[in-house]
Amino acid sequence: MERRSAIKMLLTSIGITASSQTLITLVQASQQNHRPKKPYFNASQRAFIKQLNNTILPETSTPGAETLKLQRFVETMVKETFPEKQQNMFVDGLRITQELFNKSMIVDETTQQDHTAHLTQFLSITDEQRATYQILDDLPPERIPAEIKVHYYQYKFLFTLRALLIIGFMHHEEIAKLQRDAKDFPVTYIPGNC
Repeated sequence: MERRSAIKMLLTSIGITASSQTLITLVQASQQNHRPKKPYFNASQRAFIKQLNNTILPETSTPGAETLKLQRFVETMVKETFPEKQQNMFVDGLRITQELFNKSMIVDETTQQDHTAHLTQFLSITDEQRATYQILDDLPPERIPAEIKVHYYQYKFLFTLRALLIIGFMHHEEIAKLQRDAKDFPVTYIPGNC
């Protein structure tokens, strides 16, 4: 039960509240639309997000972000569920983070430890910094002080990405099978068939 509380608290802190049913419905609705969709992120952004996904949620004894194809989940959630302001903030934060990573290191598979160290340092912000960033959530982007705007956008991007990965991971069918005993769920639930 501690994991569920932690995830709920994390989601609340970034302004995302979603039930399992809502997430399932959104993903299924996007899958039912058979017209070809233009990718939301460009190739460079996709590659960078994929690398961050694999750093944040690596393969261990459970499947990681790549195996679970959470790249598509993140893109779908940003593209189809975020309001325009939040989409813009995510993409701006992505751009800023990518620029900072490119300045500090070469982005390839050999720098996984560098990424982990950088992300750990950034995600371990102080309570004071977190409180400051949460106050900024209520301001329009043009009113955010220039001296902290870069860090704020990076914070919003990384924390949102991490939250989306946690949501995608916890609601993925493969993970559900690992966490649940089949005898506890004798009836398969299919949304819309009530």
